[in-house]
Amino acid sequence: MTTTLVVARFDEDIRWTRKAAREQWLDNIIVYNKGPVENIKYLQDNEKIKTIQVTNEGREGGTYLKYIIDNYDALPDKIWFTQGCPFVHSPDFMNLLSESSVQIYSHKSFQPLTCQYTTPLPIFSISDDDENFIQGNQVVQYYINSSTQQTLGKHAFFDFAHFLKVAELNLKIPPRFANYFEFLSESIGVPAPQKVMPYCWSAIFFVSKKAVLRHPKCVYEKLKAHLYQNDPVTGGVEGYALERFWQYLFTLESWKT
Repeated sequence: MTTTLVVARFDEDIRWTRKAAREQWLDNIIVYNKGPVENIKYLQDNEKIKTIQVTNEGREGGTYLKYIIDNYDALPDKIWFTQGCPFVHSPDFMNLLSESSVQIYSHKSFQPLTCQYTTPLPIFSISDDDENFIQGNQVVQYYINSSTQQTLGKHAFFDFAHFLKVAELNLKIPPRFANYFEFLSESIGVPAPQKVMPYCWSAIFFVSKKAVLRHPKCVYEKLKAHLYQNDPVTGGVEGYALERFWQYLFTLESWKT
């Protein structure tokens, strides 16, 4: 079994990857660096860590898609994707990379590794919910309405900033589509989700090779083209929607209610 951690970095301090590299189960770490290369010279002496200099575009979503497309025919069995600083969204991230934690979830096709956008958002407590922990480390499985992209159920709260993004997205789609995700799904060639979708906050997650390969390479190429079509530098509001689409894309799980 081969294992890889993919890091999308801009200007974050990623010395934490040196600690992660000490995990015996982890074969290698690939850092896509969008900032000055001299700022990560502290990684050069670590044989497990490979740095790839790329253009600063597309935020983490564009980086993840680049990795998948470039390595589609030689993907590792198990893949971890993260932004350069995962700790705002996942305070227990390093513990979730421990061998004992990895053994608990790495048999799955997908595992969210975050619990929040930033403190104090979301504005609910997860401390009493056993479903939100892996060996005492915080993770939250969110669910969203595929039309509004707002969170549902016991972890629901209204995200006004994303409400505005969805409104902008809906202005761009033909009237025959019920919502943006229905339009996106047809555009890239995957089934449209039902009303309720799973959601990993802030796009920091584990995914299996099998889950990635459930779609042909062209799906990821179309998704990358879609991401960059309106704003080739940042990915625009499409990038925020992609964050909410990853788990559905890899699992195709959704529900009517």
